[in-house]
Amino acid sequence: MKIRFFVLYLLVLLLLLPACSTAPDSSSNQNEMDIEESTTEDSQDDPGLNLLFIGSGQANLKRRGWSDYYPTTFGVNVAPGDQIYPAAESEIFVLCANLDRWDVPAGMPSGLSNGCDTESEPVLVRESGNIGTTRGGDQSYNIPYIINPRGSRLMDTTPLLQWHTVSDTSSYHVRIQGGDIDWEVDVSGSSLEYPGDVPLSPGETYLLVVEADNGRSSLEENVPGLGFSILPPVEAVELESSLSSLEVLDLPPEAEEFVLAQVLIRHQLLAEAQQVLLELAEQPGLRPAVNQTLGDVYLQTGLYYYAEDQFLQAADMFTSLGDVEGQALAYSKLGETYRMLGNNALAIDSFKEAEARLEILGDEASIKAVQEKLAELTP
Repeated sequence: MKIRFFVLYLLVLLLLLPACSTAPDSSSNQNEMDIEESTTEDSQDDPGLNLLFIGSGQANLKRRGWSDYYPTTFGVNVAPGDQIYPAAESEIFVLCANLDRWDVPAGMPSGLSNGCDTESEPVLVRESGNIGTTRGGDQSYNIPYIINPRGSRLMDTTPLLQWHTVSDTSSYHVRIQGGDIDWEVDVSGSSLEYPGDVPLSPGETYLLVVEADNGRSSLEENVPGLGFSILPPVEAVELESSLSSLEVLDLPPEAEEFVLAQVLIRHQLLAEAQQVLLELAEQPGLRPAVNQTLGDVYLQTGLYYYAEDQFLQAADMFTSLGDVEGQALAYSKLGETYRMLGNNALAIDSFKEAEARLEILGDEASIKAVQEKLAELTP
């Protein structure tokens, strides 16, 4: 089980890290890393993530403001005021934000408060990072731009380092700088594992720089927020507690891995969340929420072409499953992605696709939000 692996890894990390390490040093170069901190204040008025999973059958959802019930799919977030209507004999459950499991009665409508304690402190909360904070990067250039770790915290102190393969190149000069570390090596491939002979420490921001033997450098991407850091011990303790609570729930593997990714994202462990989601996306079955979430991670870290690919896949899968809301969300995120890439024509087309689907749902508030984005893009 992946959660058991992460729990054990966190325990080892806590043994290795110095007990005195706390928050990142304020003297660190903020241009190298711009990760918004998670705080308890962020979630005080947030009901958190209440994620719906389908064991068998079909679930229908009616959100506040919708005209009717519509089919929904794996991993959708259910909010207070929404109504869930599982088809007869369907097996549907919601993992509540406080990690309680609610088996939703089939053949009748139920609200979130019928099975989840919406007043308790949420463990599952929405991601706190800013989407698109690295605007300006363009991975269409033939440069060794960084793929991982990129704008992320890490649990792993010997992380996998990955960058874009450059054509007509036989070697790369790889360098990590930050704190007391100035480590470098020459390699022939486009990835390697940091050996850890010079330990990475919490409280420091590190920057991975790769230069190809043709002179092209990852620094040519010229965007802020590409650094990485090690998860502080105080948050490692909190994360270990959350994962231990999740482990005892004995969820279906695909649900467990999806929730694990959400927890990792909450702690800005984007590189590790990305790996969990990539492996889950390869498993049999249509789970567009996985691709959608993976696209969100790529969008947040400025890997816009990677995000585009995931949102396109999600839109196709949501269409195959008849999930109109999912289609609207995927197209809306495509609009955001194209906007970040400076392709206003495709951004407008995508937002219009989202608007058309929101009109089917009768979601006036979301329609207004999309129309405001269209107005910003229309000359």
